[in-house]
Amino acid sequence: MVGEDDDDVHLQRASSAIIAKILRQLPKLVRKPSSTRLNSILGQLEPFQGDPQLLDVYLRDLLPVIITAYVKQVEESVVSADDFITAAPALSKILYTLCKIRGESPITGFFHNEAHYLEPFVRYFEHRNHGLLSWEERYILLLWLSHLSLAPFDLHSISTNSTTDFDDQELALSPNMPTIAVRMLRLALEHLSSSSREMKAAAKLLSRLCVRADMKDLQLPNSLARWTLLKLNHDLSKDVSTHFPPDNAQKRIGFLTYLGYFMSTSAKDVCAFVPQIYAFCQQQLDDSLTRQSTVTSSSTAKRAWIKLLRNIALVCLSPEVEISLDSSAIVEEVIGTLLESLGDKETPVRITASKALSLITMKLSLEMAEEIIQAILDSFDVNVFQTGDSAQADLSQVDPAQWHGLTLTLAQLLFRRAPPTNQLPKILRTLLRALDFEQRSSTGVSVGANVRDAANFGIWSLSRRYTPSELALIDATSIYESPRDEVPLQDGICIQQLLAVELLASACLDPAGNIRRGSSAALQELVGRHPDTVHEGISLVQIADYHAVGLRERAMVEISSAAAALGKPSIYLMPLTHHLLRWRGVGSGDTTARSHAARAIGRLSSIYNAGLLEAMTLSLEAIKPKDFERRHGLLLSLAALSDVACERYLEQSSVQDDQDPMMTQNDDLLSLTLKAWAIFSHTAIIHLSDRDFGSHALRPELITVAVTTLITCLARATAALGLDAQSTPGVNEGLQLVPLCLNRSDEASLGVTPYMARALMLMLPEDGRLELTESWLAQECKGNSRIALHQSGYVHALGAAFPHIDGNKAIQQSIIDMLCRRCGDRVEVEARVVALRSLGWVLLGKGRRSKGAWRTAEPTRGLPPGELGLNIIQAILLGLDDYTINERGDVGSLVRLQALETLEKLPRDLGSQPEYKNVYESICAASRRLSVEKLDKVRLKASHVFTAVQSHSSLLDLQTVSSYVHFRQVLQNSFWGPSRKIAAAVLEGFVTSAGSGGSEAIVQSTRAALVDVLNRKWAESPPSSQAAVLTTCNLFLEVMRQNLDNERVLAPILDTIGFLFDAGIFQRLLIMDFKWRNLLSLVQKSHYKSSSIPKILAAINCYRGLAEIDATREDVLRKLRSMLKHPFPKVREAVVETLFILTQDDQLKTLATNP
Repeated sequence: MVGEDDDDVHLQRASSAIIAKILRQLPKLVRKPSSTRLNSILGQLEPFQGDPQLLDVYLRDLLPVIITAYVKQVEESVVSADDFITAAPALSKILYTLCKIRGESPITGFFHNEAHYLEPFVRYFEHRNHGLLSWEERYILLLWLSHLSLAPFDLHSISTNSTTDFDDQELALSPNMPTIAVRMLRLALEHLSSSSREMKAAAKLLSRLCVRADMKDLQLPNSLARWTLLKLNHDLSKDVSTHFPPDNAQKRIGFLTYLGYFMSTSAKDVCAFVPQIYAFCQQQLDDSLTRQSTVTSSSTAKRAWIKLLRNIALVCLSPEVEISLDSSAIVEEVIGTLLESLGDKETPVRITASKALSLITMKLSLEMAEEIIQAILDSFDVNVFQTGDSAQADLSQVDPAQWHGLTLTLAQLLFRRAPPTNQLPKILRTLLRALDFEQRSSTGVSVGANVRDAANFGIWSLSRRYTPSELALIDATSIYESPRDEVPLQDGICIQQLLAVELLASACLDPAGNIRRGSSAALQELVGRHPDTVHEGISLVQIADYHAVGLRERAMVEISSAAAALGKPSIYLMPLTHHLLRWRGVGSGDTTARSHAARAIGRLSSIYNAGLLEAMTLSLEAIKPKDFERRHGLLLSLAALSDVACERYLEQSSVQDDQDPMMTQNDDLLSLTLKAWAIFSHTAIIHLSDRDFGSHALRPELITVAVTTLITCLARATAALGLDAQSTPGVNEGLQLVPLCLNRSDEASLGVTPYMARALMLMLPEDGRLELTESWLAQECKGNSRIALHQSGYVHALGAAFPHIDGNKAIQQSIIDMLCRRCGDRVEVEARVVALRSLGWVLLGKGRRSKGAWRTAEPTRGLPPGELGLNIIQAILLGLDDYTINERGDVGSLVRLQALETLEKLPRDLGSQPEYKNVYESICAASRRLSVEKLDKVRLKASHVFTAVQSHSSLLDLQTVSSYVHFRQVLQNSFWGPSRKIAAAVLEGFVTSAGSGGSEAIVQSTRAALVDVLNRKWAESPPSSQAAVLTTCNLFLEVMRQNLDNERVLAPILDTIGFLFDAGIFQRLLIMDFKWRNLLSLVQKSHYKSSSIPKILAAINCYRGLAEIDATREDVLRKLRSMLKHPFPKVREAVVETLFILTQDDQLKTLATNP
């Protein structure tokens, strides 16, 4: 997965082809609209939602085509007055999708703005506004009308004399109002209460009408503002007529949205309405304190209300207007309200409030702006406590929603360059703290990602808006609160370098992909805007590329190690290591991420590892008992540290001495190994107990995997150094944990158990190996093999240890007997799978003593000689023939798959060894049988194994092994091959795919392949070819006779024989000596006293074919007539149909009608 490109990279490369394809599809959509074409276009546009900027270069080609076609549809509708127009709704959905992806402004800029389009669009809207328009089209039409309303002509000059039924008594419009304006006003007001995007478009249309000079002369802004306030205060105002119904909440949101747009226009035009509108807002604020406000009851209403407050404050701060109220008091109250809204539980509300507060701050004087920024910075200290004796901040009690709003506000202020340079150190300290912010909910879900995202935006804005000379005034060391929390820094570091280090850590290690990419973008902006301030800045940006950090594993392991290699260790490596040892790395909530962090630490240690082991030891000592996730990550990191050191030692040793690489000592590896083993002897550091391996509340699988991996790596290092394990401090204490690890039977623990067993065998002397293996055997014998996974850890360990105890044949015999016993049908399926997997470790042999020999390199294959090897092969063959079925389905397929994987580990030259010649044919037959069976996974794996056994190289996938070509090739090689045993086995597996019950595609492919193979063979000129077809048909009888008691094979083979009769294959044997009565006898025996309806129906199909043979016709008809009284109605119906086809007896029609 690491080597694959990200989806956005594919999108960037394919964007040109996608737009070209859309342009080819658009004419077809306009000419003949269809939902299929429309969904195809929309589906191609949707991926651009993540990278909308990719569309910019194509909009000039794409939009004119869509807009021209839409305008043509509108004009044709106005001329023809036809209600059935299908292209316009489809085009409007495409335009809406583009607005959703790229925003309204870039799209509406391409709309036609000629004044003569206003009348046709209004008429089209009115004509189809009664259930004929989708909400997407209404939204586009309202946007288009708001765009056309900016025409620089008096509306009287483009208005017609058409009448309108709009009731304007409440609005009290001027009698001189142009008709076109009244019609647009009616359309906007009708959709102002919509719950979709129409509402915003309608509010924008109203505000655009109000800013027109001719509408101002007719007092439209005054009328609309008065009417809107009356509507909003209807339940409190006594001046509103009693017959008017109360407004619902959605209408109030629409009115607020309109007022917000209206107040954002010219301050001179709206200043007269400030007192009334602000009085309403103040009343709603008072009601919200008592939870009686309907305006602030939803996030959408809150956003509209906050925007209205923002625009009121901006009008009050405008120097060119005067209002009757105290402007300063209004601004202060609005700022206080916005500061409170920064902690709202809804994210859209916080975003709106932060943007509003930044816009207001920009209009204030420098002193007041500094006070607001200081108030924001002081709010970060609420509920922040100090941990222990250190000055490190404890952020566990802070409100993450409030932190997000505050951080986003700082980012918005920096984006507008509002903070003065003297406040930048405090702001930077806060942003870096926010960039490292993390909290988990009670269910363990991260709730700090939006805070870190806002911090990225803040640092990006800082890099963009402030010059290098301004940032050079900041002391980088002054932004840390305490030395304990300080990332290791080099002397004389500048603030840009410090920011680059923090952004790099976030880009490589953050758990959220959008945060990693945001940090990468901020890093790129920092390096580009501040040249020559970041060490190896260009190389750093190229390594931590925006697209490269998309995959977390690649970012943590590859990118971090590549960045750490730039410059001295103190520049990037040590800070990255520092962050890897914290919550982003070994303390991550994701198990896979902790494994990636351990690998990353191992890679970084190969560059520089001074003090790393001591830091891990201190972290282990400080861990709380319930912090099992962090302990898991630290132990895996210790294992990775030892593993990398051992690999490096083996590389150096093999270069110095190819004969005996273990004789060369390495001080670093020796010191590391001794210190790491010593951890097990210090209970104050690791303090593990039986409860840690057994209590479900402590996630015992995590500590089992971590301890097992650590013991594995330390044992490898000990063996590589040639140390005496028994005299090494901590080894005995570590070995005491081995039984606790082997008692676990979860999949994660079983996956690492064999590696530990092999490493221990390499580390211990011969007597120690025998003693340990005997203890494992004794422990395994205590368990009940009927239990599914009981003692599975010991089973795996014994299989891995088998090749290393070749000096004691009795123990080896006991291990093989135990594993073969566990492969029997008296054992649960899961236990059989484990036993077969353990046999695979037996076949791997000892391995080679070279780099990665015990874990990564391919070991030497070895099949034990004599009876042991034959027993192993028999156990594998037993697994290949496992078709256990229970309430879960074909659970035997799990055994067959594992048996195939074990079979793949057999020596390649097995067929050339005389003692295995007979079993080799059985192996080939079984693997070939499974390569044509019904289950896809088994068929694919068996095909891989068979090609490996035959030493063939072939690229196979599921599509290949499900094709007609695959089945035809297998049948040809088997039916006309030298081995009748393999042919019979292939036929037994083939009929399960060709018979009914499988997927339709597989049934068609198999039956076509079967008929084609037999027809081609029959058509060949030599007489022996027809004899070969006869032999194959006789093979059907042989397989059928062998499986009369096997329902799994019997019903499918009856189906297949019936199909061959229908295809005319068996009828060709009339000229040959074929035993027709033998076939009839087998068909009769197949359903004797059977209650399986599918099998009986398949037998009836065979009877229909046999009735065409003179030698069996009378007996078949007699048998079918005897089945007319069968107890199953479905069987009787099939018999009647078959008899009618064979005899054309009209009396059977009566039986068919009344069975």
